[in-house]
Amino acid sequence: MESEETNLKLNGKVLALLDGSDEKTFLASRNIARLTLNRASDVNARDILSNKNLLVTKAALETLLKRIQ
Repeated sequence: MESEETNLKLNGKVLALLDGSDEKTFLASRNIARLTLNRASDVNARDILSNKNLLVTKAALETLLKRIQ
């Protein structure tokens, strides 16, 4: 199987939503400019709308969908 390289060309602020996070992931994300890491269970509409790009894991998307139902 060939490795697939993903090159995301993101301009502006990025909000990454995870279903959960550990301390190491949070600490590592602080080193990336314009990136905010948040849990899907803690995010609000203002967080989402104040970022130009949104990265969401599949599990985080499921959590978001459960919250709005």
